[in-house]
Amino acid sequence: MQDDDEEIVEKEPVFHYSRERRLQHASALVREMNEDQNKKKGLLISLFGNKSNIVFFLCILLICFFTFAFSRLPFLNRTFSIGGNTLIMNILEESGIRILSIEKRAASGGEVYIGPVEITVNPSDSESSGSADSPPFMHRINFNPSSNELFLITLPFNSGDFFVSFSAGNEQRTARVRE
Repeated sequence: MQDDDEEIVEKEPVFHYSRERRLQHASALVREMNEDQNKKKGLLISLFGNKSNIVFFLCILLICFFTFAFSRLPFLNRTFSIGGNTLIMNILEESGIRILSIEKRAASGGEVYIGPVEITVNPSDSESSGSADSPPFMHRINFNPSSNELFLITLPFNSGDFFVSFSAGNEQRTARVRE
């Protein structure tokens, strides 16, 4: 029995698979791919190695660019909706006096809020308002059933950058308005 065990140990296993023989019969493209697997790829090759990676990278850059650009444009934050009414805000200056212009446009064919609207205006930085303890400016306007209305409110602040809060019924909105 010991003789049989020794014979088994001394015999080497027979391999039927030979990578070199397989690659000899493979196409040139397969041989190149096998040789490239051993090479280390750099960061730029892995990022820009094919068209889909380049397109994906450019899409990410475009999304970042548009997000940054639209967050910096002041006119995009001036329009919002409250109670079914669209409000467009602007800061006007006449003879050194700052005026908050609010244009209300009612949605056609839908229910819109009609009634009192509380407005609170705060300058974005306390240095330009005169004193750090200055109270917010509060005002009340009334939305009427007409489709378009324009409200002009004189502001007691020197700043050109404001936070404006609207409260209409149960709905509240706050927006930043810049000159």
